Amino acid sequence: MNVRPNKNPSWKLVSGQVDDEKEHIRICYGDSWEVVALVAPGKGNTFIVQILCGPSDVDAKSITEAVWKDLRFYLVQLNEPDPWLYAEYHCTTMSNQYGNVHWNEYDPKIAKPQN
Repeated sequence: MNVRPNKNPSWKLVSGQVDDEKEHIRICYGDSWEVVALVAPGKGNTFIVQILCGPSDVDAKSITEAVWKDLRFYLVQLNEPDPWLYAEYHCTTMSNQYGNVHWNEYDPKIAKPQN
């Protein structure tokens, strides 16, 4: 897939606290699908990103970089008209199964995710 980076993105990623009782996506890493970050819609054209792995975690830097890269690609660079809707779709795709970063949607109106 050839994607041109969006030089003036209307959507932004910001670090912050995600309310895990509201709609969000759990970002998992590796074959164990360990949750390493949460992302949720923020105010305006923002997405709140909460990184859960800390500096003492093994490979935290490479995990964090991979997560931010994935989030930037799917939520900003693809320049989707509704990036959250696309993120929900991405959670169901086969491409989400490959690589090291995996997305798992949580919507309290539907059901709690499996651990």
